[in-house]
Amino acid sequence: MARLPEELKTFIVMELACRRAPADVVERVGEEFGIKIKRQQVHEYNPKRVHGKQLAKKWRALFDETRAAFDKDRSNISIAQANFRLRELEDALIRAKARRNDVLVLQILEQAAKEVGGSYSNRREFTGKDGRDLPAGVPSAVIILPAKGDDGDQARDSETPCNERNSHGL
Repeated sequence: MARLPEELKTFIVMELACRRAPADVVERVGEEFGIKIKRQQVHEYNPKRVHGKQLAKKWRALFDETRAAFDKDRSNISIAQANFRLRELEDALIRAKARRNDVLVLQILEQAAKEVGGSYSNRREFTGKDGRDLPAGVPSAVIILPAKGDDGDQARDSETPCNERNSHGL
């Protein structure tokens, strides 16, 4: 196998650290550098694989730094941004309308509504209205249990705490 220039080695290590498949790295090397390399050659620059266990400390450090930065910051990945996804959905919607594919149009509209509505977010708000603290001692639900009487079907009378309003009017 041919000896690779330092710039190309750096490119390969960083691409692998950004979780690209070796086949994709081979393709990108061809596009970016105009050099044809084999997938086995790319494997040698991944310290997480058997072929890359002998990788020099310099490349191992670059791989680890790049991987940590990549895993920490998703802002440079287009598809991680809602605006990008919405633009792509809009483009798909235009194509679906041109083809008069009503079923696909409806699916895209639903997808966009979910995207805008936050269905794909795991964000939870644990505060009260406008970011204020939640009031202490306010139950989230009131459960009325049946009375332990003769017939067992009657609800408890108004003297039970569950039926009384608390200090918050609930």
